[in-house]
Amino acid sequence: MAAPKGWTVSPARAVGGLEPGERASAEFTVTPPADGQPGEAVLTGTARYRAAGEDHVAAQRAALRTCRPRPRARPGPAICPG
Repeated sequence: MAAPKGWTVSPARAVGGLEPGERASAEFTVTPPADGQPGEAVLTGTARYRAAGEDHVAAQRAALRTCRPRPRARPGPAICPG
């Protein structure tokens, strides 16, 4: 999982190898920097594999919106830009 500079991804490790016919899934926690600005960020998950004697790469990108936290005096959801 790749995230923008300053973001953290945990666990920050590869899933590992699989035998033919096996499946795997992984969950990651992605955290923006504490001093980050609201806006859009792109995360990219990448899988590398070998099939029929050839190397392949599959990638999936996802855009997400980051928001400012609501001030403590005003309960409710975060404040997101337009």
